[in-house]
Amino acid sequence: MKIKQRWPVGVLLVVCMVGGIVWFTPTTPPYRVEAYAVEGGWGYRILQDQKTVIDQPFVPVRAARQPFHSETQALQTARLVVAKLESHQFPPRLSAAELDSLEGKR
Repeated sequence: MKIKQRWPVGVLLVVCMVGGIVWFTPTTPPYRVEAYAVEGGWGYRILQDQKTVIDQPFVPVRAARQPFHSETQALQTARLVVAKLESHQFPPRLSAAELDSLEGKR
């Protein structure tokens, strides 16, 4: 009798464990960033599952379409954009203040 009463509890426990694993397992692969040389400087690319999500050959937000001065600047900006994507901000818009704060770190 006791075995029959415990059986539904065991099944329920297994179902909850499997459901929890499925629920908390990330479904999207992580983003990857890469910098690339462009005429006069650097740009960046953000990839997800080997597909380009964002290709940014110049500094965003600025009126002039100028490339980043260094590979480091391009990668730092790309990482900030990835952070926005990972927090479900789409499109991942940057502000002039955010870019200025990155320039202060360079």
